[in-house]
Amino acid sequence: MQNSFFSQAKYLTEFYLFDFLEKSGLLCKGHFYFEGEWEMNKFLIPALAVGLFFGSALSARAGMYVSAGIGYAKNKGDVKFSNVKEDYKSSSAYSIALGYDLPVVPLRFEGEFFSNSAKVEHTKKHVRYNALMGNAYLNLPFPIVSPYVGAGIGYVRLKGDNVSAWQGMVGVETNIPLVPLKGGLEYRYISSEEAKKSGVDYEYKTHVIMAKIRLEF
Repeated sequence: MQNSFFSQAKYLTEFYLFDFLEKSGLLCKGHFYFEGEWEMNKFLIPALAVGLFFGSALSARAGMYVSAGIGYAKNKGDVKFSNVKEDYKSSSAYSIALGYDLPVVPLRFEGEFFSNSAKVEHTKKHVRYNALMGNAYLNLPFPIVSPYVGAGIGYVRLKGDNVSAWQGMVGVETNIPLVPLKGGLEYRYISSEEAKKSGVDYEYKTHVIMAKIRLEF
């Protein structure tokens, strides 16, 4: 019974797939038809299915976008002064970006502003980190939930000093119905060089979980 079910499913898949291809003009009628059954190369259906699957997903992409995010930062850097090393407390983090989704290929690029203000433990000091980053993302264009990975480099402003920084991102996003918005959840790790001011060393490293929205236009 199970074999009969899968045989029937295979037949219906083949029939409707080639019916679609005939009506779209991609195949001449009867080209793969022989003695009342569709004759299929065993590699043809997976190739066509994958092509239609990713082709339909990619066709909805390409163009400019703006994004914004808010999240929780587990700060792992430290502040060193007078032979004392203090850690940062956890804090909120924010980002805003302008980018472009490339046509055909699942890549996008953006310029991002990232901000995080962290309190130094056992002191009244707050250290603000403002970063300008250039990011690149590789999207896996699934129709419902799309995972992605990304990386970025740039500069962080620490206590009046500009130091180089880098970050890595991984996340998922999905379309929000009826509006040209995507919503998602992202993890990122950010690290920078040390900044020095008035005998104090500032090191910035943080893990961030961020909720994001992306408006395409």
